[in-house]
Amino acid sequence: MRPLVLLLTILALMLGGSALAEGEGVAPTGYSVTCSASLASAGCWIGRPVWVLGPVEVAVGFDARAVWAGEARGYWAPYAIVGWYSSAWAAWVEFHIPESGMFSFGKPDPFRAGLTLRF
Repeated sequence: MRPLVLLLTILALMLGGSALAEGEGVAPTGYSVTCSASLASAGCWIGRPVWVLGPVEVAVGFDARAVWAGEARGYWAPYAIVGWYSSAWAAWVEFHIPESGMFSFGKPDPFRAGLTLRF
């Protein structure tokens, strides 16, 4: 039953958030929603930039994962992100904020990094 509740929460966030226009930069007041899925799980991220200076962005947000197969566990957790965004590529690092006072459950990754290349 827990994955269903988490999935419904994710869907509610997706409907409530707004995706940012691609390629035009990020306004500090906008929200970003990103989702992905596999055969064993699905996850969504909703975030909001708090500081933008040129291609550098600092954001906060929540990451959620629902798992219905395998040994991984679902979670809902707050993250801080620092990213560099250009027209050809983007790189970012995410840090879990365990003592933030915000609601969270499960065991999320403490640190993640990502890279996107545009062709």
